[in-house]
Amino acid sequence: MSVGSVRVDGDSTVDPVSHAWTWLQQQLDGRPMPALLGLIGAGQGYLLDALERHAPDTRVLAIEPSLDDARAFLARRDWSGWRASGRLVYLIDPDYTGSGDAWRIVPVGQPDHAVRILAGSNLQLGEGVARATKVLKQVLFDARANADARRRLAPRYLTNVLRNIPAIASGQNLKVLEGAYSGVPAVIAAAGPSLDAAIPELLELRDRAVVFACDTALRPLLLGGITPQYVVGIDPSPLNARHFLSLPDCPGTRLICDLALDRQATASFEERTFWFRVADHHPGPWLASLGLDVEKVDVWGSVLTAAFQAACLAGCEPIVFVGADLSFTGGRSYARATTYELDWGAATGSGAELERVWRGQMGEQVSEVEDVRGVKTQVTPAMLSFRDWLVARARHSGRRVINATKAGMLFGAGIEQASLASALEAQPSVPEVEHRIPPQRHVRPTKLASHVRNVRKQLADSSAAATPVAQWIDFAGDGFDREAVRAALDEAAHTLETKQGRPAETVVTSWRRLASSSAAPAFLTQVPEALTRLRLAMGGVESPAIVPDDNAWGLTDRAAVLVEALELLEEIRGAAQRADSLDADPNPTLIGRLPVSVIYPWPDAYRWAIVAFEALIGRVWGDVVHPPSKTWFGGTDRLIDSSAFAGNGVVTDRRATRSTAGTACLQLLLEWVRCAAGVLRPAEKGLFGALDRLVALEALVRAQHRGDARDTHVLTIEMSAGDRSAQVALRLQVNAGMLARVLTGCVRESFDASYQLIALQEQDLQLAILVETDKTVRPVTPENPIRSRGTCVAPRVVTAGASPHAVVAYYAQGEAIVVAPHDRASRVIRADGRSHVHLEWPRPIMAEMPFGDEGFIAWGLGFGGGYPMGPGYVMYRTHRRGQVQIEHLPVRPSVGVCWQGRVYWSCYPRAVDTWVGIVSWAPGEPVRFEHPGITVFDMQPDENGLLLQPCAFDVRGHFARRRLDHGWIWQPGHALSPRPLDARGPVSWRDTNGPWVATAFPEADIVQLEAPDGTTRQLTCHYPSRAAWTGDSLLVSTVSRELLLFEGISDALEATR
Repeated sequence: MSVGSVRVDGDSTVDPVSHAWTWLQQQLDGRPMPALLGLIGAGQGYLLDALERHAPDTRVLAIEPSLDDARAFLARRDWSGWRASGRLVYLIDPDYTGSGDAWRIVPVGQPDHAVRILAGSNLQLGEGVARATKVLKQVLFDARANADARRRLAPRYLTNVLRNIPAIASGQNLKVLEGAYSGVPAVIAAAGPSLDAAIPELLELRDRAVVFACDTALRPLLLGGITPQYVVGIDPSPLNARHFLSLPDCPGTRLICDLALDRQATASFEERTFWFRVADHHPGPWLASLGLDVEKVDVWGSVLTAAFQAACLAGCEPIVFVGADLSFTGGRSYARATTYELDWGAATGSGAELERVWRGQMGEQVSEVEDVRGVKTQVTPAMLSFRDWLVARARHSGRRVINATKAGMLFGAGIEQASLASALEAQPSVPEVEHRIPPQRHVRPTKLASHVRNVRKQLADSSAAATPVAQWIDFAGDGFDREAVRAALDEAAHTLETKQGRPAETVVTSWRRLASSSAAPAFLTQVPEALTRLRLAMGGVESPAIVPDDNAWGLTDRAAVLVEALELLEEIRGAAQRADSLDADPNPTLIGRLPVSVIYPWPDAYRWAIVAFEALIGRVWGDVVHPPSKTWFGGTDRLIDSSAFAGNGVVTDRRATRSTAGTACLQLLLEWVRCAAGVLRPAEKGLFGALDRLVALEALVRAQHRGDARDTHVLTIEMSAGDRSAQVALRLQVNAGMLARVLTGCVRESFDASYQLIALQEQDLQLAILVETDKTVRPVTPENPIRSRGTCVAPRVVTAGASPHAVVAYYAQGEAIVVAPHDRASRVIRADGRSHVHLEWPRPIMAEMPFGDEGFIAWGLGFGGGYPMGPGYVMYRTHRRGQVQIEHLPVRPSVGVCWQGRVYWSCYPRAVDTWVGIVSWAPGEPVRFEHPGITVFDMQPDENGLLLQPCAFDVRGHFARRRLDHGWIWQPGHALSPRPLDARGPVSWRDTNGPWVATAFPEADIVQLEAPDGTTRQLTCHYPSRAAWTGDSLLVSTVSRELLLFEGISDALEATR
C-alpha cells in the first residue's frame, strides 16, 4: 500500500492509521522517533494521523510530487491545526510554493538522527519525484546553512542588539508603518550593476513613489541626487556597516532594520529608525518584557527580500524593482559609487586588474544562464534562490510587482517587466507619514537603564540560571563572550543615562564639496580607474586620461586642480593628525610606488577623502615624473648613524617607530609634489630638487624615533592660482641634526629664518615649499605673495682620488686642498669637482697645512691605512720640492695651527690608548703638553691669544653632538679664559679667501657666508667641519669626512641679495 492510502490490498478491515504506524516502525527499524520526518509522497496523510496518536511532537516536511494525491490529502481533512502549530510544511509539485521558507521546520541543534527522510512505498518515479527530491535537498541545505549562520552570528547578534537598546527605545516598531503608503507606488533600489543606468531616470521620477534603498544602494542614490525615504539593513556584520558610514547628508532618510544591525550603522539614524526582528532570537524576549517588542518580518536572509516585505507591509502598490539584477550583469557584482569602490580601488591601486577583481567577487559557484534579455549571464545558486523566493512572494502578494531593472534574473510568474517610466506613469501624491506615526514608546530611558544595569550585575552571577543571562548563554553557545556582553550592557546603560557614548563617526570633509569637485567624475564612479592611473604615473608609465576632455586642459586648468587637491589635503591632515589613530607598519618598498590610500588601513571616514585627493592628482598628472633616484639626502641608515646624538648630548633612541597619521600625510604631500612637478614642468624645474629633499625627509621621519617637542618643525606647502589659494602645514617630529642633512644646501637670510625649498612666481601662479622653524605659518594669497626667502643649491659629493672620505685642509691659489685620512698625498679640488695630487709624503697623513714662507707640514697617527702600529709623527719641508724631515711624537695629533713659531695640536681620543689634550711643538724641540683633556674643532689665532673652539667625544671616541655655550682664549703661560659662544655654538673653520667669508658652525649645521658689504646668509650643511672656496664653488667637508661641493653657489648667493 502507499503510505497513508485508503487502499490496503483490498482488505477494508485494515485500519489505515494503524497500518501507517506499523509501516513507520518498520522503516525506523528500532531507531528512536525523529524530531522531523521528511516525506516524499504523503498520500492521503494517514501517517500524520498516526503521529497525532503516538508521537505528537514530531514535525513533518511533506513534499508531494503527485497533484492527485495532493488533492486527496487536502480534501480528506482540515490540516490548519498542524500548520498553525508549526508541525507541518506541505509543498506541492510543480511550483512547491513555500519551499523558500521550509527550512524553518528543520530542528536546530539536534543530532543527525533527529531528521529522517522517507519515501512512500508506492511512489512512481518520474520528473515530479526528481523535482521533489531536488526541493528536499535544497530545504535541508538551507536549514544547515541557516543553522551554521546562527551558530556563527549568534554572539554578534546578541551584543549588537544590546548595544542598540538606546536606539531601539528612541525609534519605532516597524509595525507602525503598516498601511502607511496604501496604494502608493514603491521603488526598491538594489545595488546591482543596472542601478547605474536607473539612477538618472529615477532622479526625474523620484516624486512619484516612496523609495526603499537596500543598504549598499544608499550611497550611489545619494550621490546621484536621490534621497530615499527609507534604507533597509539586516546584515549585522561590521563590514556591512560600512555602507552606512561616511555618507552624504541624508536627514530625510529613515532606517528600517533588524535589531542586530551593527551599532555603527544605527548610530547615524537613532530616532529615525523603524525596527523589526527576523526571528524569535534572544535577547528579543527580554526586550519585549521591557516594552520594546518589534514586528517579526520574514526576510529570508536578503536585504532585497527585506525591502520587499517592508514595502508590502506599508501597503505600497505597485512595487517596482530597479538595480535588482540578482546576477553579475556585465561581469560586475555591484553598481558604481558604492562602498565597494574603495575596495576595488585598493586592489587596482595595488596592481590588480579591475575585471579580475570583479571576477574574484563572484565566488566559485558561478554558472551561466539566460537573463531577462535572453543574454547569458553569470549567477550563483544564492542569487537564484533569492529570485525564486521573490517570485513566489510576488505571485501571492495580491499586488502588482514590476521589475524595471532591464537586466538580470528577476523574472517569473507574478512579476511584470516594464520600464520605470511606464511603471510610474501615474503621479500619485506620496504622503508624509510622520504625522500618522504614533508617539514613541512610553519607556523612560532611566528606568530602562536600571533594567540594563540589573542584568549587568547578573552577568557576574554564574548561578543565576533563571535570568536572561542564562538564556543568552544557551543562545550564543560556545561563542558567548562575557566581556563583550558586559561592554555592550555598559554602553547601552551609559547612553540611556547620559545620551552620550554613541559611536562617533568622523567626517573629514563634506560630501557636497566632494561631489562638486573636479575629481567627481573619477572619484564618485571610477575610483579603481583613477587609482590605476595614479599608480602607473607614480611608476613612470603614461596612461590615457580618465575623462577624455582632460587632454585639452592647459596649465591654468591643471594648476587650479592642484590648489583644490591641496585644500582637501589640509582637511585630511587636520583630521588625521588630531586623531593620530593610524598605527601601521607598511611595506617600505611600496611607499612612493603605490597610492597612499592602498598601503595604509585608513578608516572609511578618511579613505573617501583620501581617494578623492588621489583621484584629483591622478586626473591632472601631466608629464610622467619618475621616482626620485637615490641622492646624498637619502639613505636613512647614513642619516641615523651620522647623527646618533641629539643636540643636548643625549643619544637618541634609534628604534624605528610604526608609521603614524603624520607620516602618511607626509607621503600624501609627496604624491602632490610629484604631480605638481609634472604639471608645472614647463614653468619650474626646481621642484625636482625639492622633491629629492622631501623624499629623503619622508624616509627620515619614517625611520627615526620621534623627537621631543623641541624638535618640532612645520613643513608648509603654499599655492595660489588665479583667485584660489591653499596651504598645508604639516607638523613633524624630527631630530634637528638629522633634518639638517635633508636641508643641506638651503640658504637662509638668518639663523632663525624658514628653509625655502622652492619659491615659484609666474603671472597668477605662486608656489612655495618651506620648512618652518616656528609655529606660525604665513598663508600665501594673491594679496599676500611669496617673498623670496632664500635659495637651495644641491650639493655634489666629490672624492679625493680613490678615497670616498677627505677633509678640507686649507685654501691655496684659488683652489681647495684636501686630505684623505691615511693617504700619502694631499689633493687639489677644482671648482668643477675634478681633483689632482697636490703634495706627496713618504708616510700616511691625517692633515696638511702651509709651514713657514714656502714650506708645508703634515702629520700622522702612527697607525691605520694598512700600516703597522707605531708612534705618531710629524713631517715637514721648507719648500714644495724640499727634503722631508720626519720626527716621531709622543702623541697622536688631530687638528693643528701654526702660531708664534710653534705648531699647536689638539689630540683626540683614539681606538688605542693615547694622550688627549692640547700640545705644542717646534722643529728640533720636544713636545710641550699644554692642556690635558681639552679637545677642539679648531684653534684660531687672535690678537688676544689663541681661540679654542671646543668639541666633545663620547665614550667610544666618536664626536658627540653637544652645542656648548663657551670656548676659551689662551695665551701660553696663562690659564684658559672662558669666552662665550653665540647661539650657533663653536666655530670649526673660517675661510676668508673667497667672494664670501665662510664660517662653519658644526653643532648648528650652518656655514655662515658673509659678503664684503656685511650681508650674511646661512647655508645649511649637515655637521660641517671645514670649508674652502674653489673658484665660485664652495667645498665643505663634514665631521664624517664627506666632501660636498656647492657648485656655482657664489652666483646663487648674489641672487638672494
